[in-house]
Amino acid sequence: MNSDPLVSVIIPAYNAASYIEETIRSITNQTYKNLEIIVVDDGSTDQTSEVVTRFASKVHYCYQPNSGGAAVPRNKGIDYSQGILICFMDADDLMPPDRIRLQVDFLKRHPEVGLVFSDYINFNEKGLFEESHFRSCPKFQKVLNDRDEIVMANSCIYLILENFGITGSLMFRRELLEIVNGFETTLNACEDFHFYYMLARNTKTGIINNIGMLRRFHGDNMTSNSLLMLTEGIASRSMLRKEEKNPRAIKLLDEYIGNCWSSISRLQANQGRYAQAVRDEFRALCSDLSFRRLQTSTKNFIRTFMMTLRLHKERGN
Repeated sequence: MNSDPLVSVIIPAYNAASYIEETIRSITNQTYKNLEIIVVDDGSTDQTSEVVTRFASKVHYCYQPNSGGAAVPRNKGIDYSQGILICFMDADDLMPPDRIRLQVDFLKRHPEVGLVFSDYINFNEKGLFEESHFRSCPKFQKVLNDRDEIVMANSCIYLILENFGITGSLMFRRELLEIVNGFETTLNACEDFHFYYMLARNTKTGIINNIGMLRRFHGDNMTSNSLLMLTEGIASRSMLRKEEKNPRAIKLLDEYIGNCWSSISRLQANQGRYAQAVRDEFRALCSDLSFRRLQTSTKNFIRTFMMTLRLHKERGN
């Protein structure tokens, strides 16, 4: 690897005028300078383009009709990029100044590693949250064991268990795109997990125990849509399961899918759709034929039945 390889930073943007200037400045202020910044505007109807053009000398700007998600603009950014190392930022998130330098240095020291994650922390208009994401993952914490950095050969297991990663905190080698063909465009959410899981399946994963991203929380975040995240979580893990060969990973993916169906069942029951709740809980049971799942599903069936009885009594009165 060259002493200072070109790093491509890809930013998908949709109606991001309120935040994207701060995001771009956090990248141009990096201590690592051999960067190309690519903004792919996914059909914005606000002033996103006007804000980005203020950085015309530092940012490549691409416009496309709205695709309905982040996968297509991220893939377009990949196609446009020239860097041998690639990372992503959402148009409302921020990078600490040493983020890219630390990740590039790590990949230089570890040629066997194809991607590297840094930690991240959430923030909103009131300030930073107290706990970083790595700290919220107890199983992953046992592996990390307070070390500054590690190399993992089995990171997929811990991604399923606790999803310690996020697209905005990773950097990967372009050569992996010969194996992983970009983001899955059939997914409207969870396409990020699907992408970096596929990367991790084909290489060792580096971990830097240092904050590399600040994730902004606000009402427009995709993660605020619970039902969408659950249904697309099922879709993404089901696709991954079809190609998975590791027996433990298959078992954990089945458990995850079952948990999602149970969560959807509870959402349906809470909204009075009891028949649909029963069908979704049955899907949970079919997805994960374990004793623990049988116990959970039985409790949920009883809960839904009792809610139905209570509704009939109320109507009878």
